[in-house]
Amino acid sequence: MQYFDNTFKLRLSHADKYKAHQAVDTLVQERLNIKLPYSWRAVPYPGAEHYSIVQLRSSVQMKLPGEREVALSLSQGALLQFRCNICSMIRVYEGKTGKRIGRIGSTQEVIDKLKSTAEKSGFELLTATEEQEQIFKIIKPQNRPFTLGHRELLMLVRVNDVALTEKAIVEGLGSKRIFGFGYLSDIEVL
Repeated sequence: MQYFDNTFKLRLSHADKYKAHQAVDTLVQERLNIKLPYSWRAVPYPGAEHYSIVQLRSSVQMKLPGEREVALSLSQGALLQFRCNICSMIRVYEGKTGKRIGRIGSTQEVIDKLKSTAEKSGFELLTATEEQEQIFKIIKPQNRPFTLGHRELLMLVRVNDVALTEKAIVEGLGSKRIFGFGYLSDIEVL
């Protein structure tokens, strides 16, 4: 498989997920006119609170400065290790009203949910170790703010379906990918 990684600086805090999403989407969809799925994440810029480093991955060349082409050889049964920033929201039903609400799940609940997500993405989750947890407040203009939980996990998986795994590497894993969750980093074939 072949994919393209880009890294650039954004004049926004990594915690402002909605504005970062708008900036990345404007760049990809409008300025570069690329209408294919991609994954991304924003991390803090060292020493500058109001800046972020954005890591962006796609299956097509974006022709941005410093773009890296990455070749990865996968086969069924191969072991992959990577880090993934997973949205840790769990949907539950409120007792008496039956209303569906979201809450931040425990590490074990997130890992249990991740097992079924992994199967849909063409691999079997062998281990997942939590490295970091954060909570972000998403503020969309003219809407009520909402909260999203995030967990950085180190994962070891076994590839069951090469095509689905390749798709997950490019498009990300799990929910809320539009806000920069689900990006796979530090990918290593063992």
